[in-house]
Amino acid sequence: MSEESGKEVREIIVDIMKNEGVEYAFGHTGAQIRFLWDSIDRDEQVNVVFNKQEGNAVYMAMGHYQQSGKVGVVLGTTGPGVQNMVAGIASAHLDSIPMVIIGSMVPSYSAGKNALQDSSGRGRAVDQLQIFQACTKSAMLAMTPGEIPTIFREAFRVAKSGRPGPVYVDVPGDYWQHKVDYQSLAAETYKCISPLAADLVQTEHIMSRLYAAQKPVIVIGEGAFEGGNIRQQIRDFIDQTGIPFAVSPLAKDYVDEIDLLCLGALRVTGGNRYLYQCLKAADFVLSLGNRFEQWEWDWMSDKKTVLPNAVIAHIDPDEDEIGRVFSAEYSMRTSASGFFTAAQSFLTLNSRHPKHDEFARECDAALSFVRKVYEDNGGLHPKNLIKVAQDVLPDDACILCDTGNIGSLVITQLKTSLTQRFFHAQRNSPMGYSLPASMGAALEHQGPVVSFIGDGSFNMTSNELALLLNIQSKIIIIIANDGSSGAIRDGNLRDFNSTTVSEHENPAYAEMAKSYNMKGFTVNNEHEFSEALLQSLEGTQSVIIDAVFGDMSGMWEEQ
Repeated sequence: MSEESGKEVREIIVDIMKNEGVEYAFGHTGAQIRFLWDSIDRDEQVNVVFNKQEGNAVYMAMGHYQQSGKVGVVLGTTGPGVQNMVAGIASAHLDSIPMVIIGSMVPSYSAGKNALQDSSGRGRAVDQLQIFQACTKSAMLAMTPGEIPTIFREAFRVAKSGRPGPVYVDVPGDYWQHKVDYQSLAAETYKCISPLAADLVQTEHIMSRLYAAQKPVIVIGEGAFEGGNIRQQIRDFIDQTGIPFAVSPLAKDYVDEIDLLCLGALRVTGGNRYLYQCLKAADFVLSLGNRFEQWEWDWMSDKKTVLPNAVIAHIDPDEDEIGRVFSAEYSMRTSASGFFTAAQSFLTLNSRHPKHDEFARECDAALSFVRKVYEDNGGLHPKNLIKVAQDVLPDDACILCDTGNIGSLVITQLKTSLTQRFFHAQRNSPMGYSLPASMGAALEHQGPVVSFIGDGSFNMTSNELALLLNIQSKIIIIIANDGSSGAIRDGNLRDFNSTTVSEHENPAYAEMAKSYNMKGFTVNNEHEFSEALLQSLEGTQSVIIDAVFGDMSGMWEEQ
């Protein structure tokens, strides 16, 4: 790489972004950050995405990474600009999504002197850096212009290494045009890119114990992901072992849920009974990156609550997760890919699990069913929304879902294949994620991109629809419209016999769509929804489908 003397700080940052393979810079502008935006725009290699609100920019970067595996950069100005990003950054941190967030402090000479939007932490100023230290892998302030190349290389290294996550960098506003000595370096020269290798002896013990078990279950979680060909590797391992498997919501994208041996997605709300029966009966659980979250396992005290008979083998690239919730009799700090590689010597000598045929028969008997008919009374029944989506969405669809009741419905009842993609924000469970995230995914995905979102969540981030007037992406937005924050309403009715602060009136979403040059449909029954979804898949216009729910009784019934 070349060495240059006297290169502006803002140009150095753009060069590092390009060396890191950054394709998009998301965010909003402001007085302090506009210098960096100017350099990005002039360079023309990194694409500018001018979001309508900074928090939406983070969700969009999340969706783009989930689809492409490419780290995004998010920009915001000091004070309310970057502070708008906190919920999104926390969500990225909890779901292990790497990104680099660049904020711009007030000029160094005005810090602590009551400057407009001063966030230096001096005097009565907000301590902006401290805010982000609580919700990122690392938050750094450039103390001098000369250290900026080193800081930004470190930011990308930290974001992408080990367990990925967001990194925040603050640059004082008077540094952008400073010139410093700079040597451009290839990204691989300043970070480790080799995967964690598995211990061969421990792998042999785990595989032997797995095959000796009478009722084993494999559980695949978010920690199994590491990019590359992991989806095919997981499928090959399931085919080789012939053992039933369950999947966490964040790992739905890695597996084929149509597989006969798939027990379903872990989610207590809406989860299938047979899955949890299998877990209670299991005598051995092989956890590949699962983090045993409460929403998935419904634990109350210890593993005897949900895994009364099981020995656990916990494989995870983050050693801090092993034993955090449930104790594990076997454990290993390695990637799922590393474990699969180490297991090949065992699998070469052993065919499928001795009880494979019995497992397959039991799964087929338990999970094969005749669909119950649900009437659309006063509006579309939620079960019929899932039924139509299952039948109509094509094999190349990219599906994103929000939180709340619609999230639980889609996660547990919409089965996705290996040719489809599925994304969700799980651990922070933010309302409004799936709308901007679907826009981020659509920047890369070649097939239909579909966002399932509740009306309350849509109302939080619908301002980002204006971005569709500026980018050439198509998304299909399906609004589950029950006039409420449904999960909270249900809890209020159960606990207080009231709907306090959970119900609301909604605008005419189909009419709103037209103002953004989108197609708009309002549907009240299964036939209308099917027709609207089929029409939505045609053409290049983005679409809003306002799915008005009626009687929702039986929404969580087993089928």
